[in-house]
Amino acid sequence: MKYQDLVERPKDMIGWLLSQLQLPNDERCWSFHKSQRPVNTRSFHQVRQKIYGGGDLAWQQYEKKLSEYGVIY
Repeated sequence: MKYQDLVERPKDMIGWLLSQLQLPNDERCWSFHKSQRPVNTRSFHQVRQKIYGGGDLAWQQYEKKLSEYGVIY
C-alpha cells in the first residue's frame, strides 16, 4: 500500500487494511475524523481531520538528491 493510494481511494485502502488485519468492516472507519472519543496525544488536532493529501508529492523536490543515495521512486 502506498500513501498516495490511501489519499486517493481511502475506502478501498481502509477496507483492504481491515481485511488484512482480519477486522470487521465498520462504517466508522470511513468517518474516523468525526469521532467524539477523547484523544490525549500531542497530535489531537490532526485526529479530527481527514487524511492529508497535500504533501503526497512533496518528496519530488528531493528526488535528485535521493537518487544520489540510491533511493528510487
